[in-house]
Amino acid sequence: MLRVEFLSIEDDSDLIVSFALAPAAYDSLTLIRSPQLDWALPEDERGTSVSTLDPAEQRRNLLLSVTWKGDTVIVKTELYEHKLDVSRVDADEVAEAKVVLRKMVADGLATFEDK
Repeated sequence: MLRVEFLSIEDDSDLIVSFALAPAAYDSLTLIRSPQLDWALPEDERGTSVSTLDPAEQRRNLLLSVTWKGDTVIVKTELYEHKLDVSRVDADEVAEAKVVLRKMVADGLATFEDK
């Protein structure tokens, strides 16, 4: 399980939730969606993009689901599944991230569960 130090969240023209990973938050797992640009993409490329933890990886990696259960977040993508420990993240950041995640999946291209 990967430990998350903090979250970076953007709720503007782009929707971004970035999980800064321990140690020292040098790496991050970032979910990004630009709803205003979806119309320009082929249907199979629409949705939330998820960064890979391997900088050499160049394939597009789309979000399938996010399951948030207590202090554990499971992010499933087309390529990977990541289990994240968010026990050290501020409760306000958690609440804000959940709002943005719901917006990211509002069209049903991916799912978000908050258990």
